[in-house]
Amino acid sequence: MDNLKGHADSAAEEQRAEIIRTAKLSPCEKAVLRHYLSGMSVTAIAALLQRSKKTISSQKVSMMRKLGVSSNQELVLVASNFPELSMTT
Repeated sequence: MDNLKGHADSAAEEQRAEIIRTAKLSPCEKAVLRHYLSGMSVTAIAALLQRSKKTISSQKVSMMRKLGVSSNQELVLVASNFPELSMTT
């Protein structure tokens, strides 16, 4: 039974990795993600990048959709496990 669970966990991780590899985050989304991972709030990122809070929030929602996550915690966890997501292009 443990072998089946391990296989399911492995398959889920492979599927997540494929989503990450194929996610097409824009340069702006990657910049927002990098700042978000450093601990900045959406409001602080908006001020830093001289964009509206709504724009930054929309970019965050878009990247969450592209990465297949539904919470801030999942976003941080996924992005932290795949450092290439936080790199600038």
